[in-house]
Amino acid sequence: MDSYFKAVERVYTTGLRSFLFLTVPTRDRSPGSIGRPDTANQIAQVRIFNTLLAQRVDAFRATHDASVVLFDTNELMDEVLDHPDRFGFTNVTGACKCSDPGYFWYDSGHITERVHWLVADGVLNALAG
Repeated sequence: MDSYFKAVERVYTTGLRSFLFLTVPTRDRSPGSIGRPDTANQIAQVRIFNTLLAQRVDAFRATHDASVVLFDTNELMDEVLDHPDRFGFTNVTGACKCSDPGYFWYDSGHITERVHWLVADGVLNALAG
């Protein structure tokens, strides 16, 4: 995290004043991770990373004259996976390398184009708010 924010500081010194940070989504619910023995460890690592990221973003926001947005990708993806019908998904456990809009997962660990659009919409709303 230190090296990450050293890079953020570097670009800030060049004049950049708008920053967007995204949390890391867990992959524990992806087809390639379901039932794996290391799932609890993955969840814990992502939770730690996202907590540290949020703390560093808050500190950066408090000490810099900049527009700083933290978008919770993890929360959005959990919301969609918990309530797929609200978002029009019919399959959130399997994968399909196809254009079927009902699938959440493209393959064992990557999201479909439709999920990317949901993330993009969420980011746009966060930037507008």
